[in-house]
Amino acid sequence: MAHAAVNIPEPDFTDSRELRVYCNEVRKTCHHFAMALHIGAAEMEAALSTIQPAEGVFKRYAAKRRARRVARHMRHAAACVATGGTAAVRTWAAFRAEYAPELSPVRGKRSAFKVVTE
Repeated sequence: MAHAAVNIPEPDFTDSRELRVYCNEVRKTCHHFAMALHIGAAEMEAALSTIQPAEGVFKRYAAKRRARRVARHMRHAAACVATGGTAAVRTWAAFRAEYAPELSPVRGKRSAFKVVTE
């Protein structure tokens, strides 16, 4: 399996665009990493389930059960990484909600509707 390089930019929070780019890159990186962990867990479970236990009546069932127990921890790691990506999205949403007045363009006073008689 090829490993992707981490492409999260250095945090340079000088404007809202930089924050948006940073949060989006964290989200994308977490998504890719979580998918890699899920795939790794599935491959690990498949490989470990082929190892037959030394003793027992239900050897095939025991082999699959042991493999599932081991791979469960990798799946948990994948879920945690996916949660990190979700938190990055929520960070951007919270920023937009908290700093909405500063983000909205400054508008002048609205002119009143004028009725022109001819």
